[in-house]
Amino acid sequence: MGVEKRRDELALAVGLCRQAQCYIAYLDAIIEGLFIKARWSESGLDWRSDLFDLYLVVDYFVHGHDYNQGDLWRLKNPNQVLEVIDVTTLDWETFYAASDDSDAIWSGLSYQFDITNVGEDDWQLLADAAASYLGLTNPQVNAEKAEGIKEQLVQINRYIA
Repeated sequence: MGVEKRRDELALAVGLCRQAQCYIAYLDAIIEGLFIKARWSESGLDWRSDLFDLYLVVDYFVHGHDYNQGDLWRLKNPNQVLEVIDVTTLDWETFYAASDDSDAIWSGLSYQFDITNVGEDDWQLLADAAASYLGLTNPQVNAEKAEGIKEQLVQINRYIA
């Protein structure tokens, strides 16, 4: 991965590493729960993980997993209960298309969900996008360069789709 080679060159927002570590630990717990459910499932190929389904529903509606994001979303949507929404009824193609249009750098579609596809010059932009997603600021970002590359990625994704 290119990030190891370039880590000394990246300007990271204050708190980004800590926040990223928290998200990784959270995702690790979600994935571990998914594996445990899969291991003990007696439903064959049709099994589902309630925990992972809820993770996806939160991602779809709240667009993040931070406690504050969830609390704010619930205040704005008091009549919608995330825990009872069927994940299989959600329009994921539209969700990913909208995510990609709003921030092509942050979207996994830009790299076909494969970190090895991140270009050498895109690591700083990805770090800045992560900081933005986590509500952090990065004074090192070159907004003009970021906007140019972001537009290129949007065009590439439209071509791929």
